[in-house]
Amino acid sequence: MKKIAFVCVVVVMMMMITTTINAYKPIIAIHGFTGSNKVFDPMVEELDRVQPGHKFFALDLDNKWSSTKKLQTLVDDATDLIHQIISENEEIFRDGFILLGQSQGGLVSRALMQQNKWNITKFISTAGVQNGFYGDCGAYFTKNLTCEAVTDLMYTKLMQNTFSVAGFWRSPDREKYLKHNIFMPVLNNEEGTPSSPAYQKMLKENFLQAGEYHFFSSPDDDILHPWFTSVFSTFAPDGETRVPLEDQYIYQQDTFGLRTAIEQGRVHFYEVPGVLHRDWTRRVDIFHKYLFPLFD
Repeated sequence: MKKIAFVCVVVVMMMMITTTINAYKPIIAIHGFTGSNKVFDPMVEELDRVQPGHKFFALDLDNKWSSTKKLQTLVDDATDLIHQIISENEEIFRDGFILLGQSQGGLVSRALMQQNKWNITKFISTAGVQNGFYGDCGAYFTKNLTCEAVTDLMYTKLMQNTFSVAGFWRSPDREKYLKHNIFMPVLNNEEGTPSSPAYQKMLKENFLQAGEYHFFSSPDDDILHPWFTSVFSTFAPDGETRVPLEDQYIYQQDTFGLRTAIEQGRVHFYEVPGVLHRDWTRRVDIFHKYLFPLFD
């Protein structure tokens, strides 16, 4: 009798452990410009140590220089792979998943969310290029090239259709940005874009499908210009002054649902000092303080 009771206790405990492990939401993670799925290895290793049981899918896709392709191509590639992952793991994804994007992957992830109907319980963007990139041109291109010259290059049809950075290059000259950038104004449903009303409605409705939104940034980011793009601020026409989200068209007109989600209390912005661009995927203290508490 005692033996039977002991076996029953063991079975119940095993069921409880299994239930706890399976209760974790799976995580799909997307790397940034010239990165790879391996950038998430430190995060996965630490997560396995302290919270074993998470299913973490770092997309092994468009790694290294393949990540420089046209942004919409990157989005389409990731869409196909995520559909495959979900279809092959239906039980794991039954109750939704967490979508995590780093740097360029933060913008790609948002595009994925807006262009697809998925059960995303939390959207997390770390140092994401959410509202464009501009500045410090000599450091990233030819040293004697001005930002005006770089902008003219980025806004050529060739670069717009072949180079990912061109898709989020945001000139402080708003008229030029809206006229020549073929990706970001469309994703943001900004004025003058060629999208149909039905497509614009889809982008907004799909954005609002997530449960929570978490956007992480740092004033000490050593890659992003401006660093506050990660929390949807941008440059004024002078290329220096910060324009907060509340003063922008995308917020005032609620073009893709961000204002609605903010007013519903579902959006969280973080400006964390002392964090370098790549620290979000390699610093254990950052994992524990900011990211792991969101992995439920």
